[in-house]
Amino acid sequence: MMFDQRCCGIFLHLTSLPGPWGSGELGPAAEDFVERIAAAGLSLWQMLPLGPVGGGNSPYSSTSAFAGNYHWISIQRLLDEGLLQAQETDALAASSAAGGDLGALMSERERLIRLAVQRRAERADPDWQRGFADFCREQQHWLDNFALFNALKRAHEGRAWPSWPAALAQREEAELARVRIDLAPELAQEKRLQYVFFTQWAALHGQCRRHGVRLIGDAPIFIAHDSADVWQRPALFSLNADGTIAKQAGAPPDYFNPAGQCWGNPLYRWDKHPEAIYDWWAARLAWALRHCDVLRIDHFRGFAAVWAIDGGDSVSANGAWQPGPGAAFFERMRAELGSLPFIAEDLGVITEDVYAMRDRFELPGMGVMVFGLEDEHGGELHRPERYPERCVGYTSIHDSDTFIGMYHSLLRCEGKAAFARRYLLEDGLGNGADGKAEDEVHWAAINRLLASNAEAVIIPAQDLLGLGSAARMNIPGTAEGNWTWRLEEALPAAVLRRLGEMIERHERGPTSES
Repeated sequence: MMFDQRCCGIFLHLTSLPGPWGSGELGPAAEDFVERIAAAGLSLWQMLPLGPVGGGNSPYSSTSAFAGNYHWISIQRLLDEGLLQAQETDALAASSAAGGDLGALMSERERLIRLAVQRRAERADPDWQRGFADFCREQQHWLDNFALFNALKRAHEGRAWPSWPAALAQREEAELARVRIDLAPELAQEKRLQYVFFTQWAALHGQCRRHGVRLIGDAPIFIAHDSADVWQRPALFSLNADGTIAKQAGAPPDYFNPAGQCWGNPLYRWDKHPEAIYDWWAARLAWALRHCDVLRIDHFRGFAAVWAIDGGDSVSANGAWQPGPGAAFFERMRAELGSLPFIAEDLGVITEDVYAMRDRFELPGMGVMVFGLEDEHGGELHRPERYPERCVGYTSIHDSDTFIGMYHSLLRCEGKAAFARRYLLEDGLGNGADGKAEDEVHWAAINRLLASNAEAVIIPAQDLLGLGSAARMNIPGTAEGNWTWRLEEALPAAVLRRLGEMIERHERGPTSES
Protein backbone atom coordinates (compact mmCIF):
# COMPACT_ATOMS: atom_id res chain seq x y z
CA MET A 1 0.00 0.00 0.00
CA MET A 2 1.31 3.42 -0.93
CA PHE A 3 -0.21 5.02 2.18
CA ASP A 4 0.77 2.23 4.62
CA GLN A 5 -2.68 2.20 6.22
CA ARG A 6 -6.29 3.16 5.57
CA CYS A 7 -6.52 6.93 5.60
CA CYS A 8 -8.65 9.93 4.74
CA GLY A 9 -7.88 13.35 3.33
CA ILE A 10 -9.37 16.55 2.02
CA PHE A 11 -9.17 18.20 -1.39
CA LEU A 12 -8.82 21.97 -1.18
CA HIS A 13 -6.70 24.10 -3.45
CA LEU A 14 -4.56 26.63 -1.58
CA THR A 15 -6.32 29.55 -3.28
CA SER A 16 -9.64 28.29 -1.83
CA LEU A 17 -8.59 28.93 1.76
CA PRO A 18 -10.44 31.81 3.45
CA GLY A 19 -8.75 35.04 4.45
CA PRO A 20 -8.72 38.81 4.00
CA TRP A 21 -6.25 39.10 1.12
CA GLY A 22 -8.26 38.30 -2.01
CA SER A 23 -7.01 34.71 -2.30
CA GLY A 24 -5.97 31.82 -0.17
CA GLU A 25 -2.24 31.94 0.47
CA LEU A 26 0.72 30.38 2.20
CA GLY A 27 1.20 31.42 5.80
CA PRO A 28 -0.87 31.36 9.01
CA ALA A 29 -4.24 30.45 7.43
CA ALA A 30 -2.74 27.45 5.64
CA GLU A 31 -0.85 26.30 8.73
CA ASP A 32 -3.99 26.63 10.87
CA PHE A 33 -5.87 24.54 8.30
CA VAL A 34 -3.28 21.78 8.68
CA GLU A 35 -3.65 21.77 12.46
CA ARG A 36 -7.44 21.60 12.27
CA ILE A 37 -7.68 18.77 9.75
CA ALA A 38 -4.99 16.78 11.56
CA ALA A 39 -6.92 17.12 14.82
CA ALA A 40 -9.95 15.60 13.03
CA GLY A 41 -7.93 12.54 11.96
CA LEU A 42 -7.30 13.58 8.36
CA SER A 43 -3.82 12.70 7.12
CA LEU A 44 -3.88 13.82 3.47
CA TRP A 45 -4.24 17.25 1.89
CA GLN A 46 -4.57 17.30 -1.89
CA MET A 47 -4.46 20.40 -4.05
CA LEU A 48 -4.13 21.46 -7.67
CA PRO A 49 -0.79 22.15 -9.45
CA LEU A 50 1.48 24.70 -7.78
CA GLY A 51 2.77 26.53 -10.84
CA PRO A 52 2.04 30.03 -12.11
CA VAL A 53 -1.25 29.98 -14.00
CA GLY A 54 -1.62 30.73 -17.67
CA GLY A 55 -4.67 31.30 -19.84
CA GLY A 56 -8.08 31.13 -18.20
CA ASN A 57 -6.50 31.13 -14.73
CA SER A 58 -6.02 27.38 -15.11
CA PRO A 59 -3.38 25.64 -12.97
CA TYR A 60 -3.24 23.05 -15.78
CA SER A 61 -1.95 25.70 -18.19
CA SER A 62 1.08 26.81 -16.26
CA THR A 63 3.92 28.91 -17.64
CA SER A 64 6.43 26.60 -15.95
CA ALA A 65 6.67 22.96 -14.88
CA PHE A 66 9.12 23.94 -12.11
CA ALA A 67 8.22 27.41 -10.82
CA GLY A 68 5.80 28.17 -8.00
CA ASN A 69 2.90 30.59 -8.21
CA TYR A 70 4.33 33.59 -6.37
CA HIS A 71 0.83 35.11 -6.09
CA TRP A 72 0.42 32.65 -3.18
CA ILE A 73 3.20 34.31 -1.16
CA SER A 74 1.62 35.27 2.15
CA ILE A 75 0.66 38.92 2.53
CA GLN A 76 0.16 38.23 6.23
CA ARG A 77 3.71 36.89 6.58
CA LEU A 78 5.07 39.95 4.78
CA LEU A 79 3.17 42.17 7.22
CA ASP A 80 4.46 40.17 10.19
CA GLU A 81 8.03 40.55 8.92
CA GLY A 82 7.65 44.33 8.59
CA LEU A 83 8.07 44.20 4.81
CA LEU A 84 4.63 45.77 4.37
CA GLN A 85 2.79 48.27 6.50
CA ALA A 86 -0.87 47.93 7.45
CA GLN A 87 -1.86 51.09 5.58
CA GLU A 88 -0.33 49.66 2.41
CA THR A 89 -2.60 46.61 2.55
CA ASP A 90 -5.82 48.35 3.62
CA ALA A 91 -7.08 48.77 0.06
CA LEU A 92 -6.57 45.08 -0.71
CA ALA A 93 -8.36 44.02 2.48
CA ALA A 94 -11.28 46.36 1.80
CA SER A 95 -11.64 45.24 -1.82
CA SER A 96 -11.45 41.59 -0.79
CA ALA A 97 -14.13 42.06 1.88
CA ALA A 98 -16.36 43.76 -0.69
CA GLY A 99 -15.96 40.88 -3.16
CA GLY A 100 -13.93 42.92 -5.61
CA ASP A 101 -12.97 41.85 -9.13
CA LEU A 102 -10.58 38.89 -8.98
CA GLY A 103 -8.26 40.28 -11.64
CA ALA A 104 -7.91 43.57 -9.76
CA LEU A 105 -7.37 41.77 -6.47
CA MET A 106 -4.61 39.61 -7.93
CA SER A 107 -2.95 42.63 -9.54
CA GLU A 108 -2.89 44.37 -6.18
CA ARG A 109 -1.56 41.24 -4.47
CA GLU A 110 1.21 41.06 -7.05
CA ARG A 111 2.10 44.73 -6.58
CA LEU A 112 2.37 44.32 -2.81
CA ILE A 113 4.32 41.07 -3.03
CA ARG A 114 6.82 42.53 -5.48
CA LEU A 115 7.23 45.62 -3.30
CA ALA A 116 7.84 43.54 -0.17
CA VAL A 117 10.27 41.15 -1.85
CA GLN A 118 12.26 44.10 -3.21
CA ARG A 119 12.47 45.52 0.31
CA ARG A 120 13.58 42.10 1.58
CA ALA A 121 16.44 42.07 -0.89
CA GLU A 122 17.54 45.53 0.22
CA ARG A 123 17.88 44.53 3.86
CA ALA A 124 21.37 43.78 5.05
CA ASP A 125 20.68 40.15 5.95
CA PRO A 126 23.61 37.87 5.11
CA ASP A 127 21.72 34.68 5.99
CA TRP A 128 18.89 35.52 3.60
CA GLN A 129 21.31 36.54 0.86
CA ARG A 130 23.29 33.34 1.33
CA GLY A 131 20.13 31.23 1.14
CA PHE A 132 19.04 33.06 -1.98
CA ALA A 133 22.42 32.53 -3.64
CA ASP A 134 22.32 28.81 -2.80
CA PHE A 135 18.80 28.53 -4.25
CA CYS A 136 19.85 30.26 -7.47
CA ARG A 137 22.86 27.99 -7.87
CA GLU A 138 20.99 24.74 -7.11
CA GLN A 139 18.01 25.54 -9.35
CA GLN A 140 19.89 27.21 -12.18
CA HIS A 141 18.77 24.51 -14.66
CA TRP A 142 15.23 25.95 -14.71
CA LEU A 143 15.35 29.19 -12.73
CA ASP A 144 17.51 31.26 -15.09
CA ASN A 145 15.32 30.44 -18.07
CA PHE A 146 12.06 30.97 -16.19
CA ALA A 147 13.21 34.36 -14.89
CA LEU A 148 14.16 35.42 -18.41
CA PHE A 149 10.89 34.13 -19.85
CA ASN A 150 8.80 35.97 -17.25
CA ALA A 151 10.75 39.19 -17.63
CA LEU A 152 10.38 39.06 -21.42
CA LYS A 153 6.65 38.37 -21.17
CA ARG A 154 6.26 41.44 -18.99
CA ALA A 155 8.35 43.45 -21.40
CA HIS A 156 6.14 42.29 -24.29
CA GLU A 157 2.85 43.02 -22.49
CA GLY A 158 2.08 39.37 -21.82
CA ARG A 159 2.19 38.24 -25.44
CA ALA A 160 2.95 34.57 -26.18
CA TRP A 161 6.59 33.85 -27.01
CA PRO A 162 6.07 32.94 -30.71
CA SER A 163 4.91 36.55 -31.26
CA TRP A 164 8.10 38.06 -29.81
CA PRO A 165 10.76 39.37 -32.20
CA ALA A 166 12.22 36.44 -34.11
CA ALA A 167 15.64 36.70 -32.47
CA LEU A 168 14.02 36.19 -29.05
CA ALA A 169 11.43 33.64 -30.10
CA GLN A 170 14.15 31.54 -31.74
CA ARG A 171 16.57 32.12 -28.83
CA GLU A 172 19.46 33.59 -30.74
CA GLU A 173 22.25 33.56 -28.18
CA ALA A 174 23.58 37.04 -28.93
CA GLU A 175 20.13 38.55 -28.44
CA LEU A 176 19.55 36.59 -25.23
CA ALA A 177 22.90 37.77 -23.87
CA ARG A 178 21.91 41.38 -24.63
CA VAL A 179 18.52 41.20 -22.92
CA ARG A 180 20.02 39.44 -19.88
CA ILE A 181 22.11 42.58 -19.36
CA ASP A 182 19.26 44.98 -20.11
CA LEU A 183 16.83 43.13 -17.84
CA ALA A 184 19.25 42.23 -15.04
CA PRO A 185 17.20 43.91 -12.24
CA GLU A 186 14.00 42.22 -13.46
CA LEU A 187 15.72 38.83 -13.63
CA ALA A 188 16.95 39.17 -10.06
CA GLN A 189 13.45 40.07 -8.87
CA GLU A 190 11.86 37.07 -10.62
CA LYS A 191 14.36 34.77 -8.91
CA ARG A 192 13.74 36.38 -5.52
CA LEU A 193 9.99 35.82 -5.91
CA GLN A 194 10.62 32.12 -6.50
CA TYR A 195 12.94 31.91 -3.51
CA VAL A 196 10.37 33.50 -1.20
CA PHE A 197 7.62 31.26 -2.58
CA PHE A 198 9.57 28.04 -2.02
CA THR A 199 10.76 29.21 1.41
CA GLN A 200 7.18 29.75 2.51
CA TRP A 201 6.11 26.50 0.87
CA ALA A 202 8.82 24.61 2.76
CA ALA A 203 7.43 26.05 6.00
CA LEU A 204 3.95 24.75 5.14
CA HIS A 205 5.31 21.35 4.14
CA GLY A 206 7.17 21.18 7.44
CA GLN A 207 3.96 22.00 9.30
CA CYS A 208 2.23 19.15 7.48
CA ARG A 209 4.95 16.68 8.39
CA ARG A 210 4.88 17.70 12.05
CA HIS A 211 1.14 16.98 12.13
CA GLY A 212 1.25 13.75 10.15
CA VAL A 213 -0.40 15.20 7.05
CA ARG A 214 0.91 14.20 3.63
CA LEU A 215 0.66 16.71 0.80
CA ILE A 216 -0.66 15.38 -2.50
CA GLY A 217 0.41 17.49 -5.45
CA ASP A 218 -0.55 17.30 -9.10
CA ALA A 219 1.68 16.85 -12.14
CA PRO A 220 -0.10 17.76 -15.39
CA ILE A 221 1.10 15.50 -18.19
CA PHE A 222 1.15 18.32 -20.74
CA ILE A 223 2.79 21.73 -20.62
CA ALA A 224 1.33 25.02 -21.80
CA HIS A 225 2.53 26.09 -25.23
CA ASP A 226 3.24 29.58 -23.88
CA SER A 227 5.63 28.39 -21.19
CA ALA A 228 9.26 28.75 -20.26
CA ASP A 229 9.76 25.01 -20.83
CA VAL A 230 8.52 24.92 -24.42
CA TRP A 231 10.35 28.15 -25.27
CA GLN A 232 13.60 26.73 -23.82
CA ARG A 233 13.33 23.27 -25.43
CA PRO A 234 11.16 23.58 -28.56
CA ALA A 235 12.68 20.46 -30.14
CA LEU A 236 11.02 18.29 -27.48
CA PHE A 237 7.54 19.39 -28.53
CA SER A 238 5.41 19.11 -31.66
CA LEU A 239 5.89 22.61 -33.09
CA ASN A 240 6.07 24.18 -36.51
CA ALA A 241 9.15 26.15 -37.60
CA ASP A 242 7.53 29.42 -36.47
CA GLY A 243 6.89 28.07 -32.96
CA THR A 244 3.18 27.44 -33.41
CA ILE A 245 1.71 24.05 -32.47
CA ALA A 246 1.87 21.27 -35.04
CA LYS A 247 0.02 18.66 -32.95
CA GLN A 248 -1.96 19.42 -29.80
CA ALA A 249 -3.36 17.21 -27.07
CA GLY A 250 -7.03 16.87 -26.32
CA ALA A 251 -9.77 14.44 -25.42
CA PRO A 252 -12.29 12.65 -27.59
CA PRO A 253 -15.98 13.04 -26.78
CA ASP A 254 -16.52 11.63 -23.27
CA TYR A 255 -18.40 12.01 -20.00
CA PHE A 256 -16.87 15.41 -19.25
CA ASN A 257 -17.61 16.94 -22.63
CA PRO A 258 -19.74 15.28 -25.35
CA ALA A 259 -18.00 17.42 -28.00
CA GLY A 260 -14.53 16.43 -26.80
CA GLN A 261 -11.81 18.93 -25.94
CA CYS A 262 -8.89 20.66 -27.68
CA TRP A 263 -6.44 21.60 -24.96
CA GLY A 264 -3.89 23.61 -26.91
CA ASN A 265 -0.90 21.83 -25.33
CA PRO A 266 1.80 20.68 -27.76
CA LEU A 267 2.49 16.96 -27.82
CA TYR A 268 5.89 15.59 -26.86
CA ARG A 269 8.17 14.36 -29.65
CA TRP A 270 8.70 10.93 -28.14
CA ASP A 271 9.60 9.67 -31.61
CA LYS A 272 12.54 12.08 -31.94
CA HIS A 273 13.93 12.93 -28.49
CA PRO A 274 12.89 10.33 -25.90
CA GLU A 275 16.07 10.52 -23.81
CA ALA A 276 15.94 14.31 -23.51
CA ILE A 277 12.27 14.18 -22.56
CA TYR A 278 12.97 11.49 -19.96
CA ASP A 279 15.70 13.68 -18.43
CA TRP A 280 13.37 16.69 -18.32
CA TRP A 281 10.58 14.67 -16.70
CA ALA A 282 12.93 13.12 -14.13
CA ALA A 283 14.18 16.56 -13.07
CA ARG A 284 10.63 17.86 -12.94
CA LEU A 285 9.28 15.01 -10.81
CA ALA A 286 12.27 15.03 -8.47
CA TRP A 287 11.73 18.74 -7.83
CA ALA A 288 7.99 18.25 -7.30
CA LEU A 289 8.59 15.45 -4.82
CA ARG A 290 10.75 17.75 -2.72
CA HIS A 291 7.63 19.81 -2.11
CA CYS A 292 4.91 17.16 -1.99
CA ASP A 293 4.80 13.62 -0.64
CA VAL A 294 2.63 12.07 -3.36
CA LEU A 295 1.83 13.22 -6.90
CA ARG A 296 -1.34 12.70 -8.85
CA ILE A 297 -0.27 12.06 -12.45
CA ASP A 298 -2.84 13.90 -14.51
CA HIS A 299 -4.14 12.18 -17.68
CA PHE A 300 -2.23 9.00 -16.91
CA ARG A 301 -3.69 7.35 -20.02
CA GLY A 302 -1.67 9.80 -22.14
CA PHE A 303 1.46 7.77 -21.41
CA ALA A 304 -0.15 4.86 -23.26
CA ALA A 305 -1.77 6.89 -26.04
CA VAL A 306 -2.87 10.48 -26.50
CA TRP A 307 -5.67 12.03 -28.52
CA ALA A 308 -3.72 14.06 -31.10
CA ILE A 309 -5.32 16.95 -32.99
CA ASP A 310 -3.79 19.29 -35.56
CA GLY A 311 -2.57 22.47 -33.92
CA GLY A 312 -4.91 24.79 -35.78
CA ASP A 313 -7.99 22.60 -35.41
CA SER A 314 -10.76 23.30 -32.91
CA VAL A 315 -12.78 20.13 -33.57
CA SER A 316 -11.79 17.32 -31.23
CA ALA A 317 -13.51 14.68 -33.34
CA ASN A 318 -10.89 15.25 -36.05
CA GLY A 319 -8.20 13.81 -33.78
CA ALA A 320 -6.75 10.32 -33.59
CA TRP A 321 -4.96 8.21 -31.01
CA GLN A 322 -1.17 8.47 -31.07
CA PRO A 323 1.11 6.18 -29.04
CA GLY A 324 2.82 7.47 -25.91
CA PRO A 325 6.05 6.18 -24.36
CA GLY A 326 4.27 3.39 -22.46
CA ALA A 327 5.81 1.45 -19.58
CA ALA A 328 9.32 2.53 -20.59
CA PHE A 329 8.56 5.96 -19.14
CA PHE A 330 7.77 4.61 -15.68
CA GLU A 331 10.69 2.19 -15.77
CA ARG A 332 12.97 5.15 -16.37
CA MET A 333 11.31 7.29 -13.69
CA ARG A 334 11.62 4.47 -11.14
CA ALA A 335 15.31 4.15 -11.96
CA GLU A 336 15.79 7.92 -11.57
CA LEU A 337 13.60 8.50 -8.52
CA GLY A 338 13.90 5.19 -6.66
CA SER A 339 10.14 4.85 -6.15
CA LEU A 340 6.89 5.94 -7.78
CA PRO A 341 4.69 7.69 -5.19
CA PHE A 342 2.05 8.44 -7.81
CA ILE A 343 -1.72 8.31 -8.07
CA ALA A 344 -2.76 7.43 -11.62
CA GLU A 345 -5.58 9.64 -12.90
CA ASP A 346 -7.16 6.86 -14.93
CA LEU A 347 -10.43 8.57 -15.86
CA GLY A 348 -12.02 9.08 -19.26
CA VAL A 349 -11.65 6.76 -22.26
CA ILE A 350 -9.58 3.95 -20.72
CA THR A 351 -8.36 0.81 -22.47
CA GLU A 352 -6.95 -2.37 -21.00
CA ASP A 353 -3.36 -1.42 -21.80
CA VAL A 354 -3.73 1.65 -19.55
CA TYR A 355 -4.93 -0.47 -16.64
CA ALA A 356 -2.14 -2.98 -17.31
CA MET A 357 0.47 -0.21 -17.15
CA ARG A 358 -1.05 1.17 -13.94
CA ASP A 359 -1.07 -2.27 -12.30
CA ARG A 360 2.41 -3.21 -13.50
CA PHE A 361 3.80 -0.36 -11.41
CA GLU A 362 1.34 -0.92 -8.55
CA LEU A 363 -0.08 2.59 -8.80
CA PRO A 364 -3.45 3.31 -7.21
CA GLY A 365 -6.09 4.50 -9.64
CA MET A 366 -9.04 6.75 -8.92
CA GLY A 367 -12.66 6.01 -8.08
CA VAL A 368 -15.05 8.97 -8.31
CA MET A 369 -18.36 8.40 -6.61
CA VAL A 370 -20.41 10.93 -8.61
CA PHE A 371 -19.66 8.92 -11.77
CA GLY A 372 -21.42 5.91 -10.27
CA LEU A 373 -24.72 7.61 -9.47
CA GLU A 374 -26.38 7.91 -12.85
CA ASP A 375 -28.09 4.53 -13.14
CA GLU A 376 -28.09 1.06 -11.74
CA HIS A 377 -25.99 -0.52 -14.49
CA GLY A 378 -23.58 2.21 -15.60
CA GLY A 379 -20.58 3.42 -13.67
CA GLU A 380 -20.23 0.39 -11.41
CA LEU A 381 -16.47 0.82 -11.18
CA HIS A 382 -16.98 4.19 -9.52
CA ARG A 383 -19.17 2.90 -6.70
CA PRO A 384 -17.27 2.55 -3.41
CA GLU A 385 -18.31 -1.06 -2.84
CA ARG A 386 -16.38 -1.94 -6.01
CA TYR A 387 -13.15 -0.14 -5.12
CA PRO A 388 -10.07 -2.35 -4.79
CA GLU A 389 -7.64 -1.72 -1.99
CA ARG A 390 -5.13 -0.11 -4.35
CA CYS A 391 -7.35 2.87 -5.11
CA VAL A 392 -7.93 6.47 -4.03
CA GLY A 393 -11.64 7.15 -3.75
CA TYR A 394 -13.29 10.56 -4.11
CA THR A 395 -16.84 11.80 -3.69
CA SER A 396 -16.20 14.18 -6.62
CA ILE A 397 -13.23 15.84 -8.32
CA HIS A 398 -12.31 19.32 -9.55
CA ASP A 399 -13.53 18.56 -13.11
CA SER A 400 -16.92 17.21 -12.02
CA ASP A 401 -19.96 18.76 -10.40
CA THR A 402 -19.97 18.69 -6.62
CA PHE A 403 -21.59 15.65 -5.10
CA ILE A 404 -24.72 17.53 -4.05
CA GLY A 405 -24.83 19.34 -7.39
CA MET A 406 -24.78 16.01 -9.24
CA TYR A 407 -27.31 14.43 -6.90
CA HIS A 408 -29.79 17.26 -7.33
CA SER A 409 -29.37 17.22 -11.11
CA LEU A 410 -30.14 13.49 -11.13
CA LEU A 411 -33.26 14.05 -9.05
CA ARG A 412 -34.54 16.17 -11.94
CA CYS A 413 -33.95 13.36 -14.45
CA GLU A 414 -36.69 10.82 -14.94
CA GLY A 415 -35.34 7.31 -14.52
CA LYS A 416 -32.23 8.41 -12.60
CA ALA A 417 -33.69 9.92 -9.47
CA ALA A 418 -34.99 6.66 -8.04
CA PHE A 419 -31.66 4.86 -8.30
CA ALA A 420 -29.63 7.75 -6.85
CA ARG A 421 -31.98 8.14 -3.88
CA ARG A 422 -32.21 4.41 -3.20
CA TYR A 423 -28.46 3.90 -3.54
CA LEU A 424 -27.61 6.63 -1.05
CA LEU A 425 -30.47 6.65 1.41
CA GLU A 426 -32.39 3.41 1.40
CA ASP A 427 -29.94 0.51 1.42
CA GLY A 428 -28.66 0.78 4.99
CA LEU A 429 -25.23 2.35 4.46
CA GLY A 430 -26.61 5.86 4.80
CA ASN A 431 -27.65 5.20 8.38
CA GLY A 432 -29.36 7.77 10.56
CA ALA A 433 -26.15 9.03 12.13
CA ASP A 434 -24.55 9.77 8.79
CA GLY A 435 -27.09 11.28 6.50
CA LYS A 436 -30.33 9.36 6.27
CA ALA A 437 -32.21 12.64 5.78
CA GLU A 438 -32.47 13.98 2.24
CA ASP A 439 -30.81 17.27 3.18
CA GLU A 440 -27.76 15.41 4.50
CA VAL A 441 -27.24 13.06 1.61
CA HIS A 442 -23.59 14.15 1.35
CA TRP A 443 -22.96 12.50 4.71
CA ALA A 444 -24.41 9.26 3.38
CA ALA A 445 -21.99 9.52 0.47
CA ILE A 446 -19.03 10.22 2.76
CA ASN A 447 -20.01 7.28 4.94
CA ARG A 448 -20.10 4.96 1.92
CA LEU A 449 -16.74 6.21 0.75
CA LEU A 450 -15.10 5.76 4.14
CA ALA A 451 -16.51 2.21 4.36
CA SER A 452 -14.89 1.19 1.05
CA ASN A 453 -11.81 -0.98 0.65
CA ALA A 454 -9.82 1.87 -0.92
CA GLU A 455 -6.60 2.49 0.95
CA ALA A 456 -7.16 6.26 0.77
CA VAL A 457 -10.23 8.42 0.33
CA ILE A 458 -10.31 12.15 -0.43
CA ILE A 459 -13.28 14.42 0.23
CA PRO A 460 -13.39 17.82 -1.50
CA ALA A 461 -14.22 20.61 0.94
CA GLN A 462 -17.32 21.42 -1.12
CA ASP A 463 -18.68 17.91 -0.53
CA LEU A 464 -17.83 17.98 3.14
CA LEU A 465 -19.97 21.12 3.42
CA GLY A 466 -22.76 19.77 1.21
CA LEU A 467 -22.45 22.57 -1.36
CA GLY A 468 -24.18 22.58 -4.73
CA SER A 469 -23.11 23.29 -8.29
CA ALA A 470 -22.29 26.95 -7.62
CA ALA A 471 -19.25 25.74 -5.64
CA ARG A 472 -17.72 23.56 -8.35
CA MET A 473 -14.12 24.33 -9.26
CA ASN A 474 -14.09 23.79 -13.02
CA ILE A 475 -16.38 23.09 -15.94
CA PRO A 476 -14.24 21.36 -18.62
CA GLY A 477 -14.45 22.92 -22.05
CA THR A 478 -15.22 26.40 -20.69
CA ALA A 479 -12.67 29.19 -20.47
CA GLU A 480 -14.21 31.64 -18.01
CA GLY A 481 -15.34 31.56 -14.40
CA ASN A 482 -13.31 28.55 -13.29
CA TRP A 483 -10.77 27.94 -10.50
CA THR A 484 -12.06 30.78 -8.30
CA TRP A 485 -14.16 29.10 -5.58
CA ARG A 486 -13.17 29.93 -1.99
CA LEU A 487 -14.28 29.04 1.49
CA GLU A 488 -16.02 31.99 3.11
CA GLU A 489 -14.75 30.96 6.53
CA ALA A 490 -12.78 28.19 8.17
CA LEU A 491 -14.31 24.72 8.08
CA PRO A 492 -16.78 24.58 11.01
CA ALA A 493 -15.57 22.69 14.07
CA ALA A 494 -18.81 20.70 14.18
CA VAL A 495 -18.29 19.46 10.62
CA LEU A 496 -14.72 18.39 11.32
CA ARG A 497 -15.78 16.73 14.57
CA ARG A 498 -18.48 14.74 12.78
CA LEU A 499 -16.05 13.70 10.07
CA GLY A 500 -13.49 12.75 12.70
CA GLU A 501 -15.97 10.41 14.36
CA MET A 502 -16.65 8.72 11.03
CA ILE A 503 -12.94 8.42 10.28
CA GLU A 504 -12.43 6.70 13.62
CA ARG A 505 -15.40 4.38 13.09
CA HIS A 506 -14.06 3.27 9.71
CA GLU A 507 -10.49 2.93 11.06
CA ARG A 508 -8.98 5.56 8.77
CA GLY A 509 -7.32 7.68 11.44
CA PRO A 510 -3.66 7.75 12.45
CA THR A 511 -2.53 4.62 14.28
CA SER A 512 -1.21 4.80 17.80
CA GLU A 513 2.29 4.16 16.43
CA SER A 514 2.22 7.06 13.92
